[in-house]
Amino acid sequence: MICVLCETPTHRAVHGRYGMISVCDEHLSPLTVETNNELIQYEDRMKNTHAVPLANDTIIEATQANDNARRDLEALKAMPITMANMALVGDILKKVKAQAKYLKSRQDAITRPLREAEKGIRDLFRPGLDALEEAERHLKAGIGVAERAHHEANRQAALEAQAALQQGSALAAAIASSNIAPAVPVQGITTREVMQFAVVDPNLVPRELCSPDEAKIRAAIALGVREIPGVQIAIGTQVTVRQ
Repeated sequence: MICVLCETPTHRAVHGRYGMISVCDEHLSPLTVETNNELIQYEDRMKNTHAVPLANDTIIEATQANDNARRDLEALKAMPITMANMALVGDILKKVKAQAKYLKSRQDAITRPLREAEKGIRDLFRPGLDALEEAERHLKAGIGVAERAHHEANRQAALEAQAALQQGSALAAAIASSNIAPAVPVQGITTREVMQFAVVDPNLVPRELCSPDEAKIRAAIALGVREIPGVQIAIGTQVTVRQ
């Protein structure tokens, strides 16, 4: 265990307002008024950290598990890993993996009811949200259609005005220009043109617009290729732990 006030390793615990908490000898003896106040502040912080109130034993369990995991991590970082102690390292790795699996199962057991409650609330509000999302899509699509029609009408009017000027008819050009309508701005609503495309014949696409095939590069490396122009290859080691 780790002292909650100074993170010193300890095997002592005292009764707090919400359950047992770890305290080192320095803070335990004597248990001064200042120390009591620190413990109260610590427990209040733990309680207020979570938007959803948690059971006291859950907070204690998680705190102790976190302290133990951090302590073990520091010890493992100081331990050399060589081929000579590989058997020991392998055993420790399997224990670490098992502990992580257990801790994850405890986390899931606690959060599963919360997730189920959240799902129930989402299902409750889903019909209204779906209807509003459809309404939003409908309005946005309508705005897009109206804007594209507006831009196309202005483009045609501008072309007619340009053609009339080329023919020397200032009156016809003025009439065509008068058909160019300004956009109607709406505060809080902005629009922009979005271009989409689909490749219909890959063989006709220029080489500068094509990408290297990562799947083929990966397959070549798997076959033993170690040098590919324009590709930097790095070899690593993947370690798998089986439970």
